[in-house]
Amino acid sequence: MNTSRHAYIYQGFDLNMSDKTELKNVIDNSLLHLYMSVANSGKFVTVPARNKIITTFLTPKLKVTKYRLVKSEVKKIILTAKLKKGNLEGLLVKMSEGLHKVTKRTQLHNLIALLELISEEHQIYSKFTSGETLESDVIYVLSGDMEVTFTCDGEQATPLPMIIKSKRTFLLMETINNFGGFTATLDFHDKKSGFSHFLLGADLHNTT
Repeated sequence: MNTSRHAYIYQGFDLNMSDKTELKNVIDNSLLHLYMSVANSGKFVTVPARNKIITTFLTPKLKVTKYRLVKSEVKKIILTAKLKKGNLEGLLVKMSEGLHKVTKRTQLHNLIALLELISEEHQIYSKFTSGETLESDVIYVLSGDMEVTFTCDGEQATPLPMIIKSKRTFLLMETINNFGGFTATLDFHDKKSGFSHFLLGADLHNTT
């Protein structure tokens, strides 16, 4: 990637806009969606494919009223994918870093870091679900629950329900509780099948 070209694109965005929290939320949600999609694919995902995942996620946001104040920035992000060496993931990471320098780190941003850690250390991946058959060692989250759980400024308002079928559920919960900023509370566990339902809550007294 041409770093100077990327820097130029990055500088074309208004990170001092009045509604920084809304833009930060859109960016963090986009990265979360990307990382969960890539982890679920189980194979190498090229930059163009990653760009497509992000643009597919972002495009509907242009028609949502609550994102009207960041609509122009979202359009710029989508247009970046059409450039010869456009790298939306790299752009969003840099924008996220820039925004988190002028605003506090959010729970949504911490969730991305937590899921990345779980994926790297335990090869337990995350996936949005609409009720399909469960695969082993995959954390399932309903996309609708994400909308309810996190506020427009990226803070956690309610516990996030998570489902997993694994023999390592308790190891997973221990990892979450040791990470800082979150607590994992078991709601249901079937020892025979390994099916578990637990709630991911905010632990504001123990943040990373």
